[in-house]
Amino acid sequence: MTGFFLIAAILTASPTSSTPPKVAPDTLRQQVASLSAKGDLDSALALVEKAAPALPASWAGLYRGKLVLRGADAHKSFDSAIADSLHGDASRGEAVFRLGQWHYAAGEYRLAIPRFREYLLHYPRGPWRNPAAYWMGYSCLQLVRQYPAKKVYLDTGLHYVEGLESRGRPKGYYLPLALAIKARLMIARGNNGDTAAALKALDEARRRAPDEEVPANLLLSAQAAKRVNPDTAMLWEDSVMWEYPTSMEASLLVTPAASSVASTQGATTSTTSTTPAPSPSTSSAKSAVSKTKAPSRYTLQLGSFTLGRNAEEMRKKLAAKKIRVWIEQNAQGASRAYRVFHGIFADSLSARKEGLRLFKPMSYPFRVVPLSP
Repeated sequence: MTGFFLIAAILTASPTSSTPPKVAPDTLRQQVASLSAKGDLDSALALVEKAAPALPASWAGLYRGKLVLRGADAHKSFDSAIADSLHGDASRGEAVFRLGQWHYAAGEYRLAIPRFREYLLHYPRGPWRNPAAYWMGYSCLQLVRQYPAKKVYLDTGLHYVEGLESRGRPKGYYLPLALAIKARLMIARGNNGDTAAALKALDEARRRAPDEEVPANLLLSAQAAKRVNPDTAMLWEDSVMWEYPTSMEASLLVTPAASSVASTQGATTSTTSTTPAPSPSTSSAKSAVSKTKAPSRYTLQLGSFTLGRNAEEMRKKLAAKKIRVWIEQNAQGASRAYRVFHGIFADSLSARKEGLRLFKPMSYPFRVVPLSP
């Protein structure tokens, strides 16, 4: 969520305190939120300053902290809101949470953690409890990265993130993010069983996460899977490459086509031997091998997808070009990967040459993979 929309969401959220501010009419909140959403922070702040004499000091400070542009001024305003309010006041709770966010954004994780802990202690049912638990876990993870010997932060972060997960399994935006943080903390901890638990958390995170978060979860799944199953890790990397080719995560990986081209530079010319797959529908590579007399050992993987319909769409597009492929399903925990294959080859060099001849002109990435015996 971008800055302006975040501000709008903050200002339109209703406080849960049973004691509303003396003067904080819904009209003021709505007007400020509307101006903030349009990017007109100056007018929103002017509106708050005009109403400030009639507002409790804590609410005026909270509004200022969310609207001023200079970080030092925001810090000062949140501090004043905390000082001018009592424990249990909605304005104080939000100010404590916002100050924790401010410290996190400034890289001051040691100062952010006490603020998030204070909010969760005094406002266990407050409107910011889920993001507070998430940012608490993320702050602990950042401290572990800075100080690898401070393993205590791993368990602390897991405690708060798992607390968020156990609160009725909320459907909000922060649960899938928290599941990803849980996986990162468990991978960093590295105890027996942690990797498997991390992959399970990532499976659920992918199912619940918004689309923009899925590539990061897929790449994290690949990184975790490398510890236990390199072949599974390759599937998740391929899913990033083929399903999210323009994502930042894809840019971190070497494209299969590029690696294939590099590996064939300087190779001598030889005859390409290709046997098409027996059926364009879903069938196993093993059955394809049994139906050919050639000593088939390699195939071309053209895609790996987390959604079967994407694999089927690729099959249809290639069928229209008179290229036959088959689809294999591979279970990955609670999820599945759908891989698209073409051809059966006697050796990897023949497979690469066919991939360069047939798919490179169409800008289709490919990977040479061995067939299962």
